[in-house]
Amino acid sequence: STLEFLRRNVALNDAPTARAEKLLWGDADDLDAFRSEPPFDLVVASEVLYEPSQYAALADTLAFFATDAIIGYKVRHGREQTFFDRCADEHGFRVTSEPLAGEKLSKDAVLATLRRPK
Repeated sequence: STLEFLRRNVALNDAPTARAEKLLWGDADDLDAFRSEPPFDLVVASEVLYEPSQYAALADTLAFFATDAIIGYKVRHGREQTFFDRCADEHGFRVTSEPLAGEKLSKDAVLATLRRPK
């Protein structure tokens, strides 16, 4: 499974503070398993905005774990901004975005930074 592969990868890289765990966005039981963990300083994500039906769960999960996040994505359907609007309106993130350039990019790519005031 993917989770087993990730756990082997962590072990092979001798990363004692890293771990791989199951997490389904927005799942209360999965989030409860992390309730005793401190929030992360930074969450980095890439290509997680392809399915608008998952935006609410992703925004809730991101807010649970982080005060700051960086998300890179390709513009696929033009609804990506609704995710960032939700993060701002419902979770207090300040969002800034900048286009990414590169000759190998087949679609417009964007790097978004999300920050919650401390």
